[in-house]
Amino acid sequence: MQNTALNIVCNQEYAQSVPHVHFHIIPAPQLGGSPRIDATRVVPRTKRELHQLEYEERSELDEDEGRELAEKIRAKL
Repeated sequence: MQNTALNIVCNQEYAQSVPHVHFHIIPAPQLGGSPRIDATRVVPRTKRELHQLEYEERSELDEDEGRELAEKIRAKL
């Protein structure tokens, strides 16, 4: 939990059997690498590049790790 950045996602309606609004609070990934560099300026990554990097950083979370992470998140709220 060294990274304090968060992604907050609001989901509603899509793929729900009971319509409701809910939020996901997700620690933002600390993506490796650097932005692309043009001859005159730094070029930010595209949305597609960011999604790909985020996907590559994912790993399976076992139940014990999940409980520990949930406790840490609750303590910070």
